[in-house]
Amino acid sequence: MPTEPAVQEGPDADGAYVTFRFPDPGRRLRGVRLYQEVRLAGERLDFTWSDGEWTLALERPGVDRMEYLLELSRGDGSSESVPDPHNPRRVPGAFGDKSVLELPGYQPPHWLEHPAAAGTRRTVTVPARALGEDITTTVWSPDGADDTEAMRRDLFEAHHLSQPYHSVNTDINKRIRYLRG
Repeated sequence: MPTEPAVQEGPDADGAYVTFRFPDPGRRLRGVRLYQEVRLAGERLDFTWSDGEWTLALERPGVDRMEYLLELSRGDGSSESVPDPHNPRRVPGAFGDKSVLELPGYQPPHWLEHPAAAGTRRTVTVPARALGEDITTTVWSPDGADDTEAMRRDLFEAHHLSQPYHSVNTDINKRIRYLRG
C-alpha cells in the first residue's frame, strides 16, 4: 500500500533559500504557481514536479514576512488560487485568506500588541458606476470624533491628494452629504 509523503508545515526557510512544496502523488495537477505581491520575478514562480510533489526553491526574498497563495492549474484548463493547505499560518484579506510566511529574523510590529482603538462601524451603500451596481462597504470612525472632520482629515492626507484643494474639498463635501443620506 503506497504511503503519502510526509508534509512539513509550510515552506522550508533556511535563511538563504525558501522552498515551497505541494504534494501531488498522482500528478492530478498540470501546474502550481506561487502568487505573491513582494515583486519576485514572474518567470521564477512556477513549481516543478518530481517524485510525487511540486516544488519551488527561491532565493530568500528581500522581506521578512510575505503573504501568498498557490495557483493550482488542472488538466482541463481550470485553475484556482488557494492558501497553502500545509501552512497553518493565515491572514484574512478582502478576497479571502492568504498563507503567511515569516522568515528567520521576522519581528511583528509593536502596534499589534496594543488593543484596537474604540470606534463605530456603519454599513453604507455606494454607487459604483463602473460596475453598474451599488456596493456595500463598512466605514469605521473613532469614538469621540466628529465623522465629518475625521473623513476630511483622512482624505486630505498628502498621499490622497491628486487634484487642487478646492476641487477635492467640494467632492468630499458631496460624498459626506451622500453618506449621511
